[in-house]
Amino acid sequence: MSNQLEKLEAYLNMLYPILKFDEYMAIQYINPDGKAGTKFYQNKQEIINYVLHCRDYTNIYCSLATTNTTESRKEENLHSTSVIALDFDYHGNGKPTPQELTYAIRNKLKINIACVVDSGNGYHVYIKINKTDKIKSWNNVTKQLQKILHNEGADPNATNKTQILRLPFTYNLKDKKKPVNCIYINENAVEYKLAKIKKIIDNYEQYGKSHNKQKSKPCIAKIEQGVPQGERNTCLWILANYYKNINPNDKESALNKCLCFNNKCQPPKKDKIIISDFNRIWNSTDGLSVCHFSDNEAKDMILRKYCSNCQKFDYKTTINKISIPKKLLEKALSIDKLNGNQISLLFYIYLNKDITKSDLYKNSFINEQTLRKYLKIFVDKRYIKIIDNRIVSIINDKNNIDIYEDIHTLTLNKKLSSSEALTYYNLVLLNYKEIFPSVIELSEYMQSDKSNISRYINALTEMQIITSQTIPNGAGIKHKLIA
Repeated sequence: MSNQLEKLEAYLNMLYPILKFDEYMAIQYINPDGKAGTKFYQNKQEIINYVLHCRDYTNIYCSLATTNTTESRKEENLHSTSVIALDFDYHGNGKPTPQELTYAIRNKLKINIACVVDSGNGYHVYIKINKTDKIKSWNNVTKQLQKILHNEGADPNATNKTQILRLPFTYNLKDKKKPVNCIYINENAVEYKLAKIKKIIDNYEQYGKSHNKQKSKPCIAKIEQGVPQGERNTCLWILANYYKNINPNDKESALNKCLCFNNKCQPPKKDKIIISDFNRIWNSTDGLSVCHFSDNEAKDMILRKYCSNCQKFDYKTTINKISIPKKLLEKALSIDKLNGNQISLLFYIYLNKDITKSDLYKNSFINEQTLRKYLKIFVDKRYIKIIDNRIVSIINDKNNIDIYEDIHTLTLNKKLSSSEALTYYNLVLLNYKEIFPSVIELSEYMQSDKSNISRYINALTEMQIITSQTIPNGAGIKHKLIA
């Protein structure tokens, strides 16, 4: 009990960090006889005392926004709010684990979650924001997020300005008694400005939709038609991970597809074996996709067999490229050992001639404090100079090197990690020197763990930023990585 009580206190501090003298917390209740009412408080301990006294027989809710009166919670009486709350309701069907849900949200929006409450039939997910009295803007942002996360279970109708949600450490008494527990709360979670959340939404609308709404690849469709003995285990692993990447909350549908796949295999395995293998794969943290390359030649031959059925992807003619000074990339990688974020920011500055510092702060996803730190490094290392608030790149070279035109944007907008970007830049430089490494060779060159480099290569390959070719290598084969 004490743990949930402590979480209730932390939860109230998150919702209502500092109250002004004319600001009230609104608690709504529904008694066993169906009578509803609202209580107004300015003392959080009084709310806790009320919960302790009434939670066993009363449905208790809290208002996300404070009020400026003790008369009512009407829209015109709302004062301010410090959270965005998203309501996920599964109506008893396919409720994911909290970990699966938070993973899906972070994977889609790259946003930090402050709190997750199990409401009994679903979850309430909270994002911390700077306290705001812009109730209309706050409500519009909530509606957009609920819409974006609808496939993950968000209720698009739970978006009233006067919205209330169940208090943790109470019970959902609608049907049978279910505890409403705070599963996770981070008192040091990122606190976003409302404008930053809008920027995250805009970024998703611009870049994220196509990434999150993947159509079945031709190679997946080919595997789904069944495979012969000797390929079943590897292809089951591919399918299970592919379905999990598409929608980590829809395990039941993924299992049904894998059972259908098995029925088309020659010969099929017993269903109970497929179910057991599927559950092991689904719960594993070691993902394998069609584009994954490893040191297991037998598996890779199977992967390449089905990848060869994909539509041909000619990277050199399909991906638009831009030219940057070779000296800039060599200095950043070999001499100054900059990270992927720093190099991406350098390229952004180089390509946006004479950009101002204010424009850079406005358009970048990197926070202002980090940007200031990076700019100081760039000035000290003689990449740039700043003249009258303008940032001027001072490295030029008659020899240029081609890079994927959106690599810096994807990195700065957190669609690629700094490590993934750094892997790409190293590969570009090696390719320029006519060196086409394998995963092992690249990991040795970058002095990084092979499993990490393999993961970065998978991400870059799946986004079609790099590709590979299989070539003979003595008695075996080698995957030649090409940027």
